[in-house]
Amino acid sequence: MVFRTPPCKDCSDRHIMCHSICSKHKAWKAEENRKNAAANKQKDIVNGFVEYETESYIKHVVRRRAQGFR
Repeated sequence: MVFRTPPCKDCSDRHIMCHSICSKHKAWKAEENRKNAAANKQKDIVNGFVEYETESYIKHVVRRRAQGFR
């Protein structure tokens, strides 16, 4: 994921609490939130697969040790 510079950087209209009324910032923030949600969803898929593989391996080792293998 690449961080995009917010539109506030070097903005001539910037003032205290402008994020709550600035349409450019709201659009940028919505897009960033959408991208972050998609990235988090992808991470959840990958982490779920890794978790499944880890559990599967642990079960395999437990079964092998129960059968007398080391």
